[in-house]
Amino acid sequence: MDKISQPCLGGYLTATNGASRSIGARNPSASGRQSGLQCQLARCHCFWSPMLFKQLESVVLFVPDIDIAASWYADLFQTEVQRENAQYAFIQAPGCLLGFHPLDSKCPGGPGGTTIYWEVANLPATIRELELKGAVLYRGPITTSFGAKAAILLDPFGCTLGLNQSTPQSLNALARTV
Repeated sequence: MDKISQPCLGGYLTATNGASRSIGARNPSASGRQSGLQCQLARCHCFWSPMLFKQLESVVLFVPDIDIAASWYADLFQTEVQRENAQYAFIQAPGCLLGFHPLDSKCPGGPGGTTIYWEVANLPATIRELELKGAVLYRGPITTSFGAKAAILLDPFGCTLGLNQSTPQSLNALARTV
């Protein structure tokens, strides 16, 4: 039986199985009968599987005008707009691609769905800067149960834009839940 380990939030994931294969530092082979790795630390509930999600690739906003929305976000992140085709523009945002697609009946956009939260250094200053660029405060600011500061704004295209300012207290609380 091979024993394999994989880094996770709580330490290292470890599993054994009967298949013989090698494992890279962060990319185990998908061959064999492994269905996933369970973290061996009691406080960690990570489960890693080479067959499921690897990382966040992109977030797509469904907007009335992809050119205007992509330009607004490109200015915000100080980057350039790129295009895949006439129906999809994107920018490279911190940690993932931020894409823009025309809204339609299946994805009408707006505040009724998922909110993406961006970590910020100064919540009040970030809110002020976004309001100067046309965003509108929608919810908050609040202090979460863990002690972080958070708010939701609506961008000029009606999509939600979540902001989170972590505190030492909130980071400690999150570390204890992992």
